[in-house]
Amino acid sequence: NGALQIIDRKKNIFKLAQGEYVAPEKVENIYLTSKYTAEVFIHGDSFKTACVGIIVPDKKPLMSLAQECGVSGEFEDVCKNATVIEKVLADLTKIGKASGLFGFE
Repeated sequence: NGALQIIDRKKNIFKLAQGEYVAPEKVENIYLTSKYTAEVFIHGDSFKTACVGIIVPDKKPLMSLAQECGVSGEFEDVCKNATVIEKVLADLTKIGKASGLFGFE
């Protein structure tokens, strides 16, 4: 019908299956401090025990990281490379721990 619909979260907090509350905006903002992330979206389900994070990588820093790791190819190929994924995940884990995030966040 050509209509534009803008969606957003109904609440700025959700509860996981084990009863822990998570503020997704807080977690998103923490993970956005990584130089490898351009956008972050955190989703939680009250029937699950952990959150799901969707991260859009920042092209320039990611391509630089790939070059440092000796990985070549197009951006899509670099995003699928196990070595690059491992390095980015290590960076995100370090940021999460330094910021005091819990394992389920």
